[in-house]
Order: sequence, then C-alpha cells, then structure tokens
Amino acid sequence: MSQKGRAFGRLFLTTLQFLCGWETFLNMTPAPALAADPGGPVSESPDGLEELMALFAESGGVRAEFTENRYLSILTEPIETSGVLYFSPPAYLARYTVQPDKSSIVTNGKQVALRDTIGTRTIDLGSSDLARELVSSFAVLLSGDFAALTAHYDAEFYFEEEHGSPMTSVWTLDLKPRSAEIRDLIQRTRVRGRKNRLTSMETLEKNGDRTLMLFSGVETGVEFDDEELDALFSLNDHDRGQ
Repeated sequence: MSQKGRAFGRLFLTTLQFLCGWETFLNMTPAPALAADPGGPVSESPDGLEELMALFAESGGVRAEFTENRYLSILTEPIETSGVLYFSPPAYLARYTVQPDKSSIVTNGKQVALRDTIGTRTIDLGSSDLARELVSSFAVLLSGDFAALTAHYDAEFYFEEEHGSPMTSVWTLDLKPRSAEIRDLIQRTRVRGRKNRLTSMETLEKNGDRTLMLFSGVETGVEFDDEELDALFSLNDHDRGQ
C-alpha cells in the first residue's frame, strides 16, 4: 500500500471515528478482552452462509438502535456513543449519532456525507477504492450480497449450536478483508446475530484499536416512503429527524 493510500485511509477512518465520538477523551479503566471465539462448529458447507445472506437479501429496509464503544491504545476507558442506524437496499446507509453529540454519516454508495456541529464533508467514493470498500462493507452484508461478500472477504461462519442454521441458532460471522489496503487498516470484523437481525459487530484494527457495536430494537422489512428517503438518506444539508 502506498504512503499516500495509507495516509488517505487513516484520514478517512479518523474522520469517521471523530464523527462517532472521538472528540471526548475519557480517563482510565481497563478495556475488556476481545470477544472469545464462539466455540461452535465452523459451517463446513457454504450453504449456511448462503442461507444467511439470502435472509438478509429478503429483509428489505432496516432500522436499529446502537451503542458503540471505541477502545483506543492511547486510552484505557472506552469512548461510548449511541444512535440509530438506517439501511435501505441496495446501498443507502445512514448512521445518526445522538449521544454524546449529534453527528451523521450518510452514503448512497457513490458518495458519503459526514456531518457534525462543525459542518459537512462530502467524499466521492469513486475517487478511492479504499474509501468505497470501507463504507460499502456494511451495506454488502445488510443487502445480502453473497458474491460481493465472499469476493472481498475471507469468511468463517459459526453456529452456537451443533448442526445449527441461521433460522435456529445464534451465529457468528468472521470477516477478514482480502484487499491488502484494507488489511493494512482492519484485521478482522466479527458479526453476531440471529436470523436476519444483528446483535453485535466488533472490528479489530491492525494497530490494536477496536470498536464494539451492540444493536437493539432491530426492525427489518422497513419501507421508507419518498419523504423518509429524502430526510434520512439525502446528501444535501437540511434538517433530519432522528
């Protein structure tokens, strides 16, 4: 990865992380250990993962509340943020943070707008493969795009119960990026859920920093009307309901 590409990737991640609450530096408590391996069997057949992605593909729009904790190597107490996540297939994704401060990240798959109390920054994803992959990875999962997921990630799929299925057992999906540029930033992402509802997502960065998101109140099959689509997913500046 070139120094320019690495610098852009770090800048992009830093911008996202700032909007997710990095502006508050807290004092010293130890960060908990990484989530342990699920301990259940790895799916020996791709049918398990394909079945899961098929469930996501049929899920339609998604609304979920989240609480996120950022564990940084320079701190020993996590930075906590909370808010609401919206997804409208195939590529509209919006994250609204409400605590400790209001901010938002909105993408239509081609551009991403980052907003906070300071102002708005818009990034053209077509100008950077790295930025596009970082932003689109979550949408690929929620849209159930099995081909894109397996093209961009080495995936291991676990069930909590032996002989489980996405319909009957809690599952864990470990994703390791294939792209050398992404691997230079992110070591792996671990997603957990049941059926087509996410319960947590943990991202471990190569430098040891990590992020744990916990989801609650997950709604699937959400149909956004034109007014809601404009209010939630527009890249233009105007007031938005959260």
